[in-house]
Order: sequence, then structure tokens, then C-alpha cells
Amino acid sequence: MLTLLVILGSAFLLGGLLKLGFLLTGAMLSAAFWLLLRLPLALLILALGAALCCTLFLLPIGLRVIRGGLRVLLPGLFRLA
Repeated sequence: MLTLLVILGSAFLLGGLLKLGFLLTGAMLSAAFWLLLRLPLALLILALGAALCCTLFLLPIGLRVIRGGLRVLLPGLFRLA
């Protein structure tokens, strides 16, 4: 009986450690995706929008491009309720 309890206890401990490892790995991959892909893309889009806002004729387009860059950076910012 004691052997069964030790085996079950170690299995639950191992399962918990594996789950923690998978959660940490997913968090690190998510952070790397955000830093390496989304952030540079959003900064380029925001810079393009700022450049378009310099002229009066392209101001509405520039504002839309800036809003699109902010959507890439923070996707939940402009959700419609």
C-alpha cells in the first residue's frame, strides 16, 4: 500500500512539474513572438503612419495607418463592444 502511495505521489509531482514546464515554455515562446515579430512590424507601421501624417492631404490615411499599427501592437485596444 505504501509503495502505491509513493508511486502515485511521485507521478502527481512529475505531472505537475511537466505542466509547469510546458506553461513556462509557452510563455517564453509567446514573448519571443511578440518581441521578434509583432513589435518591429508595429514600429514600422507606426513610422509609416507618422510620415503620412506630415502632409494635410494624407492625414486621414496616416491616422488609419497609425491605428492599424496600434492594433498590431495591442490587438485588444480597438475592440468594438
